[in-house]
Amino acid sequence: MAQSGFTPIQLYFSSTTTNVPLAANLASGELAINITDGKLFYKDNANAVQVIGWKVTPTTAGGTGLTSYTAGDLPYYATGTTLSKLGIGASTNVITSSGSAPQWTAQSALSVGTAANLLSNATTGVMQITGPGTGTTRVMTIPNANFTAARTDAAQTFTGQQDFNSNVVLNSSSLQVNAGAGSYYARIQTAYNFPYVDAYLDSVASTSYEGRVCIRTNSGGGAMGERVFVWNSGGVSIGNAIDPGAVNLFVGTSGNSGNYGRITAKAATSDANSNVIYLENSAPARLFQVRSDGYFVTGAAANSPYNNTTGSAANVFVDSSGVLYRSTSSLKYKINVQDSTHGLNEVLQLRPVTYQTKNESDKQKIFGGFIAEEIDELGLSEFVNYRNDDGTPDAIDYGNMVSLLTKAIQELNKKFDDYVASHP
Repeated sequence: MAQSGFTPIQLYFSSTTTNVPLAANLASGELAINITDGKLFYKDNANAVQVIGWKVTPTTAGGTGLTSYTAGDLPYYATGTTLSKLGIGASTNVITSSGSAPQWTAQSALSVGTAANLLSNATTGVMQITGPGTGTTRVMTIPNANFTAARTDAAQTFTGQQDFNSNVVLNSSSLQVNAGAGSYYARIQTAYNFPYVDAYLDSVASTSYEGRVCIRTNSGGGAMGERVFVWNSGGVSIGNAIDPGAVNLFVGTSGNSGNYGRITAKAATSDANSNVIYLENSAPARLFQVRSDGYFVTGAAANSPYNNTTGSAANVFVDSSGVLYRSTSSLKYKINVQDSTHGLNEVLQLRPVTYQTKNESDKQKIFGGFIAEEIDELGLSEFVNYRNDDGTPDAIDYGNMVSLLTKAIQELNKKFDDYVASHP
């Protein structure tokens, strides 16, 4: 029984190949089937005959037009209503294009331009890649475990084969990794050969350099210069020479003899024209400066030693070698304590003088004091500082001379007491 509102579909058929019903042959709701072609037709509401089913869907309807495949077939469209099929290729082939259809091509026949760029080689494990042009110009060769890449000009043209024995070299605007005499290098280099930076790892056995890593640079096409070293001892040096004693800055232990500490800095000169250390804050205000001629400054920032004041007496001593000491008075720092024998007699022989210093910073100022050599001649060596190199008098411990004056006052007071006692 037909559903209310719908008209039963009527079905007609034809067994004639390519036979298609006309719109006039089909009433609304009628279907026609070509049992030979395997097509099902209907008439739409625009009075046009349409195909709604195929035994084999053609490409014009989004199908393949194919009824069977062989394992490995790759379908592709060329012309007509049926896709073409590319059968499976050999195991050494790759897919390329003929310009109109896909095709299988042997690896040895691959080309860029007119030159083969992947060459077969009878040697086991060898692969060669060539550049554009003619012939067999190779730009990369991998023979067994070796890798060679040659790049010979700044115009990005690869020519010629070079064998660097397990090296990678891209010259002129390139990255290099190559073995030198006992060293391995890695280089990053700009065009025109300069400036560039490279690094190398020393592998010279039985030397203090073994395992050392160096970064070098050049400028303006000049010779390479060592700039940074990481030593096998763990030290790091920054400068322009291999010797850690000749660098600008050394951190760590060098493993070599010499006056090298955990941090060693060396200036470019030995005069007032360069600094060994210069520190400043963001103001910028100088915090600490050590000049190449030995001059050093602690600056005048808010909490510098100059501004961080105290009422205590001076307690810093500098010996003739430039070593700083803290001056102390506690018994715990002293041994062999004896009563002083020098007193009034020596004080009476002192020659107080005034003088001007040779130091340019306060040359115009008049000072008062004594002469170290004269204090030494009086036998008051306990109050004289002597040079470490030649033992000559160099300075006077003025603060310690308070004990001499105290002894003199005590002796003078005894004389006074004795006088008073003898003259009642």
